[in-house]
Amino acid sequence: MRIAVVAPSCSLKREAANAVQALVAARGDCELFIHPQCFLTDGHFAGPDEARLAALREVMADPSFDAIWFARGGYGSNRIAEAALSDLPAAARDKTYLGYSDAGFLLAGLHKAGFGKRGGKIICTYFDENFFNLVPSDQIEGLYSCLDYYQELDEPFGRALLRRYSERFPGGATLTAGSGCTGHYRAIKMWEAAVKEAGSVERDAVIRALDHARIAEGPGGAAEMVPGQHHVRMNMYIAQAQGGQFRVVKNLGPIDPNERVLTNELQPS
Repeated sequence: MRIAVVAPSCSLKREAANAVQALVAARGDCELFIHPQCFLTDGHFAGPDEARLAALREVMADPSFDAIWFARGGYGSNRIAEAALSDLPAAARDKTYLGYSDAGFLLAGLHKAGFGKRGGKIICTYFDENFFNLVPSDQIEGLYSCLDYYQELDEPFGRALLRRYSERFPGGATLTAGSGCTGHYRAIKMWEAAVKEAGSVERDAVIRALDHARIAEGPGGAAEMVPGQHHVRMNMYIAQAQGGQFRVVKNLGPIDPNERVLTNELQPS
């Protein structure tokens, strides 16, 4: 598979590009082409509107690419979306499109153009069940998303937590994945575990205990801190929007964040 990366919104840092290229090389099952436009700067944007539009249209029309990956979110894709999606070239209809945040303008435009109905794949990394409260479900039918929790998961703890949340806060926003819900839950529970181990709420003692804290159960399953990283190893899932809800199509299992190990000066004293 050949994947083209363009930046319809904000610039991509070369350090990030190098890191993802290394990950792709380690996998050995795909080829990544990062368009030079990704590194342009024009105020907030990855180059002027004309440059961002030209790069996007270029890779959309190139039949050698199987997928197009929008490098970042932020703001800017709305300024070129209409022009980018007008009179789509034939090659553009045979690709998978991946993006998040500001890329929603382009993904919504692809849907409106009938892309999904012709068999195309539209992927956003963090849409959850609350998104169905914001737009008609038919507009995201078939969309793929990858998150740490989905309500249809067949795990007793998550189902019980969802039931208690829904009883306490009926209607409106519901318990979903992401930092605002499942992330907060894990953070509080890991802090609780760290306090119990430290036997104190003294900051540095809790930080040291938090460095290896874990919870045996939570929404989406167990989770644990990766020592030295201040990041969490947890289960991730791929789901697809089907009939007004997300259906899990693949359990990726525990994912290691592979973040940089903190240096001594960033550790508690």
